[in-house]
Amino acid sequence: SSMRIKNYLWIAGTYQSGKPETFERVFRVTEYGSNRKVQCSVKLIMEHGLPVQDGSVDKWSLAVSTSGHELCLPTDTIFNQKGLGIGTFLRDRVVEQAKVQFKGMPIKSAWLSPQDANEENFKRREKFYTSGGFDVSYSDKATGDGNVFASSIDKLKVSKPVSDYYILEDKDLLGLFIDRHNQHKTELNEANRELKETSKQRDKHLKNARRAYWVLIVCAIIMFTLFNK
Repeated sequence: SSMRIKNYLWIAGTYQSGKPETFERVFRVTEYGSNRKVQCSVKLIMEHGLPVQDGSVDKWSLAVSTSGHELCLPTDTIFNQKGLGIGTFLRDRVVEQAKVQFKGMPIKSAWLSPQDANEENFKRREKFYTSGGFDVSYSDKATGDGNVFASSIDKLKVSKPVSDYYILEDKDLLGLFIDRHNQHKTELNEANRELKETSKQRDKHLKNARRAYWVLIVCAIIMFTLFNK
């Protein structure tokens, strides 16, 4: 069984092109391919500029069934971190490779469980499949009990090629870390400067208040003396 393993780093979150200091999370991506299966996984290795020791791992795959004539979806597609496009990213990488490797193969119908079909996840789950070109049908849409399938891998869509993402090599990670560290240092210096300025203004107001207090005391003494003559 031949296999191909590719590793790279992917920035996810609020990254803005040309501004690496804005990144939130960095994932290590592993793309795996053999003549029976294609899989892509991501592991969180850096968050907000700091290394993560035990980062969560998410993965997705398509595998040839025991019959050898169709592809099977993974049994669990619940992702640890939501809202970062992780599911779409993984699905796209797998479909990209599978469309070449398993051209023309149908996707075997897989059950959609009502257990993970709460209101928020129901919409997210349906969008995940339909945006990728899968067919979704329900035996009971109210509970989310249904099936997902595709008549051919060729019908599936890649919403965003990997070239559209900000991809890194390992050697680039140190540079990102240094950039983030310098940004934190700059932010800290700016916060300290503002704190000193605020403290300076507070001391000035306190000094003026004390001066006004003693002026009032003196005025009160003078008034008292004049009225009691």
